[in-house]
Amino acid sequence: MTGAAISLVIAVGVLFAVGFDLLLQRSLIRVVVGFVLLGHGANLALLLAGGAGGRAALLGGGDDRPA
Repeated sequence: MTGAAISLVIAVGVLFAVGFDLLLQRSLIRVVVGFVLLGHGANLALLLAGGAGGRAALLGGGDDRPA
């Protein structure tokens, strides 16, 4: 796991923790901010789950163009 992936894992954990903590508050603004932070954490988790970028699936093959 690279340094960038570890920092993303830590960022996801912090966003989830702070988001859940804010959801447990009584203030409506804090609940809304908690939902926003959970959404950002989920997006980062999906980005992290995608892994490293590779070659394009459709354009990565050999030279199959007709002559």
